Amino acid sequence: MIIKEQAASGRRDWELFVRPRLSAREKSAIRWAAVEDYDRVFDMECSGGALLIALKDSLRVRACGMTREPGEAEEIMEIIDGSDIILASPRDIPFRTCSFDEVFVTRNVGDNLSEQGVSEAARVLRPGGQLIVSCSLFPRAAAFFRGDSEPEPDRHTLMRRLQEHDFKHISFRRSGMRGVITAWKKEIIEK
Repeated sequence: MIIKEQAASGRRDWELFVRPRLSAREKSAIRWAAVEDYDRVFDMECSGGALLIALKDSLRVRACGMTREPGEAEEIMEIIDGSDIILASPRDIPFRTCSFDEVFVTRNVGDNLSEQGVSEAARVLRPGGQLIVSCSLFPRAAAFFRGDSEPEPDRHTLMRRLQEHDFKHISFRRSGMRGVITAWKKEIIEK
């Protein structure tokens, strides 16, 4: 007979061996991203760490992530060896300017895609780096079904916001019921 304490401790051990599954947002973002070996990748809201795990398994990348949940950062670091997972807000990312080759935004919650969030993502992205944003095709309907009080910005608003922050080659691709916006940070000297 298994008692409650044994089941709880056994579940924790089991969770460490079972890798988190990619969400539809993460799958579509990876599908359209141009990630190469030895790139420095930053996931702006790495809940569970599935995106970083998938990239580390398929490529030799330096994976970094950010979360707002204190316990979650420790759990993800246990699963992903050699990764930097920080506890921070999208309004103030504690990495140096031009630190990453790709920045993923797969969870459009809170400040991730606000003016200040996009500005911070642009700051930590190197010139010529890529920003990959997974978004809903129908943000109001998605917010209704999730029970969110405020829907995420629509793709047109997001694309205009990216243009205002000096991104170029901004494109939108449909992937099932989701969409992916890819944008490249302008080079310092345009050729």
